[in-house]
This record gives sequence, C-alpha cells and structure tokens, in this order.
Amino acid sequence: MTNAARFPTFDGYEVDAKLGAGGMGTVYRALQLSTGRTVAVKLMHPTSFGSGNGRHLFEREVELTARLSHPHIARIYDSGLHEDAYYYAMEYVDGLPLHRHAEESKLGRRETLHLMQVVCDAVEYAHEHGIIHRDLKPTNILVDRVGEPRVLDFGLAKTVHSGDDTITVPGEVAGTPSYMSPEQAAGAADRLDTRSDVYSLGVVLYRLLTGRLPHDDSGGTVAIMRRISDEEPLRPRTADPTVDRELEALLMKAMAREPAARYATAGDLARDLANYLHGEPLIARPPSLIYFVRKRAAKHKSALALGACAVFLLGAVAGYDRTQLRIERDAARHRIERVRAHAKARVAQIHRRMHALRASLESTATGFDGKRE
Repeated sequence: MTNAARFPTFDGYEVDAKLGAGGMGTVYRALQLSTGRTVAVKLMHPTSFGSGNGRHLFEREVELTARLSHPHIARIYDSGLHEDAYYYAMEYVDGLPLHRHAEESKLGRRETLHLMQVVCDAVEYAHEHGIIHRDLKPTNILVDRVGEPRVLDFGLAKTVHSGDDTITVPGEVAGTPSYMSPEQAAGAADRLDTRSDVYSLGVVLYRLLTGRLPHDDSGGTVAIMRRISDEEPLRPRTADPTVDRELEALLMKAMAREPAARYATAGDLARDLANYLHGEPLIARPPSLIYFVRKRAAKHKSALALGACAVFLLGAVAGYDRTQLRIERDAARHRIERVRAHAKARVAQIHRRMHALRASLESTATGFDGKRE
C-alpha cells in the first residue's frame, strides 16, 4: 500500500503527511493545487460529525478563526465536506510546539519572555475581536523555523457575547485541565471571560520558565481540576529559585485565582512583559514611590554612574582650579610683597642719600661762613 493510499483525498488538495490528531479531528499536510501553497487540512472525525454539538463546534471554529487576520494567528483559507465529513484548510506552520521550540533552541529567559509577549499580543487581538480561545497551551502555539509563533486551534473558542458558554466536546472535558483557569476547572461557565485566557498564558509562561506546571498534574483529570479550582499555584521561586521577585510577581498576577486580581487583558500582560524586559516598574507590583525610584535607579544605573563620575570629575576639576587659583594668588601676593619691600628699600636708600647730601651741603655752607670772618 502506498503512502497516498493511507491518506484521505480532498478535491483540490494533494495530501502527503499526517500531522496529528485530537478529540475533534485529524490534521494532514497537503498541497493546495489552485495556489501551489502548502496547507494544513483538518478533517473532522466521523464520530464527532454524527453529533450535532460536534458539527457546531467545528463550524464555529471555522467561522471564528476566519474573522481573524493577524500575523501570529494561523489563518483559515478554505472549508468544505469530504465524504459527509467537514474539513478546513489553514495556514501550515513548519515548526514546533512552543515548549519544544524553547527546549530545542535553548532559549534564554529574555528570549522566552519576548516570544510570550508576541503570543500575548496575538491573543489580545483575538479578544479585541470578541473571541476567547479557552484552550491555550504550548501545543496550540507553534513556532516556525525563523522563531515566529502562531496561535491555532480555536475549536473550543467562544465569543464574548455569544451565550454559548455551555458548549463542550462530547465525552471530554472542554479544555486541557493543566492549563485551565480556576473558574473553568470549577465549571463556572458564566464566569469565563478574556481573563481566563490570561490565566492560561500565565501557566504556559510558568512552564517555560520553571520547567514544570504550577499545580500537581498527577491523579487524573478530576483531581487536577480540583487542585486548580481550590489551591494556590506553587510560587515560581519555589519551583525555580533563579526566578527573581519581579518575574514571580508578574506570574502570580497572571495566575491569580480570582479573575479580578489578574491582568485585565492579555495586552496588559504583554505590556508588563515589556516593562520587565526594559527594567520599567511593573503593573504587578504595588505602586510606591520607593519602588518606582528603585526601578528607575536600577534601569539608569549606568547613566547614574556616568553622572556620578562626571560630578566627581567636575568636582576634581573645580578643586584643581581652586588650588591653582590659590597658588597663583599666593604667588602674586608674594610678588607684590617683594615689589613693596624692594620699593620700601629703594625709598629708604633715597632718603639716606638725601640726608647725606643735606648734611654735606650744610657742612660746606659752614666752611664758607668761617672764611668770610
């Protein structure tokens, strides 16, 4: 049997590889014959197609994703039916899931944070268009060969005002337990909003930075969901002592159990990642003058050191100038004193000569008077 015989055939597409499978369908790599571009084709499972809820989920994924046009969200190009099963063709990302990319590329902490900042911006774009993903995890974020991420798989997405909060996948939990927000794990569908995605982004970042999840993921789905809904996450510095306090504060705000205590939007999380990378004060830290001044001083320590050196040099120059001025002033005073002393000596000498001359004149005058007598 040839490889081609093992793959389904779609009108207008030439399938050459199976990329993966999930609860709703199987994904294949294919050539779109009309454009010559490589795409990923997702084919709905027959069992899911037999369920009205399953068909609705699949159709809604196509509808919602088609609304989005963002460089870091995988685009949908086409959709149709294959042997009574739905399929759609989307942008093919030649890359790896986020966590594997980070591991294989040996990303440093700053590179990881910058990558997550890009992902958060993409999720914020979806939120601005009224779409909540609800299943953000490393395998739903692919990073291509040049390091650019793509968010994909909006199969569990909901619209902000759609009223479809109760949609689930038959026989499965609607989402991935380890990355769920506490309200999602508790089944509080009416409390889900964009901050639920913020929590999931926090968990993704936590895993990338510490190499583990913030909650114990052993014991099955029910146990994991109970821990997430009832317990605080393990503090990042406990999981990895190299995580600094600023970064811990950022992660803990993203993963706050109460939605009101989290970042209000994925965009706010992205901005705090940028703040951290640029040494600016964090939204996650309580505002205070001392904290603000300390952050500013830390950010500009090179400039402050340079300024201190400049002040020192200016002081040294000023001190040198003052010393030189004093030396020159003292030298001038000494010269003046010497001139004065010399002048006084000359005056005294002149006085002595005048006195001697007067005495000589008087003596001569006396001699003339004696002769006349």
